[in-house]
Amino acid sequence: MTTISVDDREQTTVLRQVLMGKYRYTINTCRLELGDYHLPGGTLLERKTLHDFCLSIIDGRLFSQAYRLVTSDELSILVLEGTPIGKLPVSNRAFRGALVSLAQTYRLPVLRTLNECDTAWCIDRLVRQKEVLGTKRGPAVSGNARRPLTRRLHVLRALPGIGPRLAGNLFDHFGSVSSVANATPLDLAQTPGIGAERASVIYDTLHEQPGKYVTS
Repeated sequence: MTTISVDDREQTTVLRQVLMGKYRYTINTCRLELGDYHLPGGTLLERKTLHDFCLSIIDGRLFSQAYRLVTSDELSILVLEGTPIGKLPVSNRAFRGALVSLAQTYRLPVLRTLNECDTAWCIDRLVRQKEVLGTKRGPAVSGNARRPLTRRLHVLRALPGIGPRLAGNLFDHFGSVSSVANATPLDLAQTPGIGAERASVIYDTLHEQPGKYVTS
């Protein structure tokens, strides 16, 4: 029987029951460092209801979570669950803008589901498709479209003031995206082409404190 690991902070009674009862998965409840569900084959799911998604925009959690997900060694996917009931706590412009940022800046896939039963179906399809694809990542027609280096350079290019050349300089200087994220402003400034001012902006972006998302 296939096992799915679920974070112990994830409160989804119906979803668990459907995964175990209808789809016959074994649930391993544990503390996950990233995401809410770890699927066989190395797929990591972060599940958010519409309301939680909006709150994560407001308090600044969304993009820091997205950054950690896309820089992990797992294939990460965000599942956005639910349908609007009443007015959302953020404007439509902020909501749609966040989706655009996740797709283009962070390159994080977002799957929409109606409810927990629909999310369970989606999880089952992901597991089944992964069994067919094996350990391959990215489009089945091309092995080069999502090379690890290319994916990491895209993440670095999402930083303010960083184009293809400077992204390459940062990666060459530090060797990994996580090392860039953990670097001090002084370390960043020593990268060719970065300088003190740009280093300060990069550092502040990677270590920004939660704040209210401007929706006007």
